[in-house]
Amino acid sequence: MPDLLIVSDTHGRRERLRLLLDRRPLPDAVAFLGDGAADFCAVMAAYPDLPAFAVRGNCDPPLSFRGRPLPETLVAEFAGLRLFLTHGHRQAVKSTHTPLLAAARDAGCDAALFGHTHRPFSASETVDGRRIELCNPGSLGRPGDGTPSFGCLSVRAGQMLFGLGALTEK
Repeated sequence: MPDLLIVSDTHGRRERLRLLLDRRPLPDAVAFLGDGAADFCAVMAAYPDLPAFAVRGNCDPPLSFRGRPLPETLVAEFAGLRLFLTHGHRQAVKSTHTPLLAAARDAGCDAALFGHTHRPFSASETVDGRRIELCNPGSLGRPGDGTPSFGCLSVRAGQMLFGLGALTEK
């Protein structure tokens, strides 16, 4: 029963990512969706054996993670699923999901994970007969509603289950 922790937009609040990883059982992998890549790289240095996928956002300089440059988009394999990861600024996710869905469809992905809006969101869309799950974990660093948030993808019997959570700092 694999679980993927999904985080985005830490914007210098790396202690929130540390707190999130310290409070819960470790996930099977972590996906980072940009804007705070230096935070992500620093925190993940303490977890060298934890699988992780990461992309950079519009506020991130070019960085490397585990010896590879961080791309703007990435197709990752997780628990038999294909995931399209992006920050979302290039796909205009603040106003539409159409370019994001097209990119995920064109890459043959089952889900599109994105950040940039600082607001948690989860939905399912059908594009050209293909169902694509969308998940935005919101923001750990500068949440739109004031509550730091994250996402989780659980895979049970080949089915995707997305959940959104709030981080309390107490």
